Amino acid sequence: MTVHPPHIKEESTEQLSVHIERGNDIVRRYTLISAGIGLVPSAMINSVGIAVLEVAMIDELAKNYSHDFPTKLASTKVFISLVGSIGPIYFASKSKSAISAVPFVGQLLSAGIYSLTGAISVYAVGKIFQQHFESGGTLLSRENSYLRKLFKQMSIEGKDEVPKLIAAAD
Repeated sequence: MTVHPPHIKEESTEQLSVHIERGNDIVRRYTLISAGIGLVPSAMINSVGIAVLEVAMIDELAKNYSHDFPTKLASTKVFISLVGSIGPIYFASKSKSAISAVPFVGQLLSAGIYSLTGAISVYAVGKIFQQHFESGGTLLSRENSYLRKLFKQMSIEGKDEVPKLIAAAD
């Protein structure tokens, strides 16, 4: 017997599969877009761009699963992302100067790092919100230690999946 989230009890397994596949496509698309944003040579633009993409992705995932946009969750997510990026932006600007000092190779390496880390973050956030909506909107109401563990798990998965997504996009 298939257990459906409360908001889609009447849907068939086939309809649920369609929602899941669309959700996967949404996460894949935003992950690839974020990899492109990572190529912009500015840590601040990268951080803001990633935050904006994550909110847009969460909104599209919510619509896919027939949920309202989780304003409080998304606002908290953006605030944490932007505040959490202050340190990395500072250190990135300092380390980028050192890495970028190596002509061409350093600049490519720097852009590659921003691109990959941003894409992994978007992938992880997308997968977590996808699971949240598939659970009927209850997953993210759990305790923080569980969510940290889940984000770490999705980030590890993203490290494997993001290079595959980028390679398949060519």
